[in-house]
Amino acid sequence: MYRVAALLSFCAVIGLASPAMSNSGDAANKAPVNFDADNLTHDETGQIITATGHVVMTQSGSKVEADEVVYNLNKDTVVATGHV
Repeated sequence: MYRVAALLSFCAVIGLASPAMSNSGDAANKAPVNFDADNLTHDETGQIITATGHVVMTQSGSKVEADEVVYNLNKDTVVATGHV
């Protein structure tokens, strides 16, 4: 299992996964987001992190689970798919 901490806008993560879990605080948006996954890859050229297999993202007490999460560092966008 891989564990990675990354800074990203958690509103984007939660907004895509579940509007009911939306978190609007500035401090929460800047807190590290932790990824736990079976596999993790980082495309350094495209600046895309892909986590697959039992992905769990947590930040400031909020949690998103999915089969796959793709985080585009350049665009600061996150897409979670499969059993979200």
